[in-house]
Amino acid sequence: MSRVDVDGFMRTLLIIDDQPSVLQTLDYVFSLHGYRTLLASSGEAGLELAANQSFDAALVDLHMPGMDGLSVCRGLRERAIAARSDARVWMMTAAHTSAMVTKAAEAGAIELLKKPLIVRRSFKRWKITAVGGGRSRRWCRRARRRALTNASRPAEFESAQRGSKPAAADR
Repeated sequence: MSRVDVDGFMRTLLIIDDQPSVLQTLDYVFSLHGYRTLLASSGEAGLELAANQSFDAALVDLHMPGMDGLSVCRGLRERAIAARSDARVWMMTAAHTSAMVTKAAEAGAIELLKKPLIVRRSFKRWKITAVGGGRSRRWCRRARRRALTNASRPAEFESAQRGSKPAAADR
């Protein structure tokens, strides 16, 4: 029982995380669902693996020593653009905040997933995006739109939206 795409090839996932237990767990779960996995324990190793192996999607931890997940995501996206291919990158973190969601969207991630991952829900999202379209792409467009809107707003406008006066340092 293997996951095959339209062309009959097994889907390959690149998983990058600095915690060996997370790598082993995700490798086991994805293998059970018929995916081929490529594992890297650092951002640098992940980019090197991406340069030498082809993959359909990547799952990248946000907080890692050395090269962080945002830099890895940007690197994977840049390589995909140079190769004229599509890099689907999901990011994951236990410290899930709206600021991190915005940063992940700006880096080019499809979605920022919260650890621990709820596998059933995650697989549903990956299937939708792999087929083309669906909730994850819509989420990405909205997050990028929010990021652009927030970047262009003056501090006084944001403070007025929250119902407070701007801080003295903002004036």
